Amino acid sequence: MIPMIRVAAAALCAATLLAGAAAADERSTLPMIATTAQSLEFEVVRAGPNAFGRQGPAETVIHTKLEWEEVWKSIASTSVPRPPAPEIDFGKRTLVAVFMGEKPTGGYRIEVRSVRRSPDGKKLLVDVVEKQPAKGAILTQAFTSPYQVIGVAAGDFTLEVTRTRQ
Repeated sequence: MIPMIRVAAAALCAATLLAGAAAADERSTLPMIATTAQSLEFEVVRAGPNAFGRQGPAETVIHTKLEWEEVWKSIASTSVPRPPAPEIDFGKRTLVAVFMGEKPTGGYRIEVRSVRRSPDGKKLLVDVVEKQPAKGAILTQAFTSPYQVIGVAAGDFTLEVTRTRQ
């Protein structure tokens, strides 16, 4: 008789623990949803190997036509005559430019992989991959300065970039 009581007590304890764990899991998922960074769609506006005048890694948020024209000067500087900057509706789009900085040869590339809003909506979190040339690759023997410009939905935010090398 005593073993049956122990089995029943153990079963009751297990059921209580499982019910409590399920309730705790249910409660804990709600705040996680509210605090998870929100993924955003983005489009590549322009990318290339040469943003002259950009010595080191950098990033910038572009909110106005004037700011865009200043960035455009460095990324279109090898074109003669320099074409006008692509038209952007800054009422709907904000641009983000990421620069890899000066590199000793060709074969380097920078690429935005993901864009998210921070849980509080105040930051734009951008994940960037910096790609290096493969060992033994035949490369352009000239300085380069890779860049990429993306467009996201317009907004007022600060920028936080995470860079990964490949």
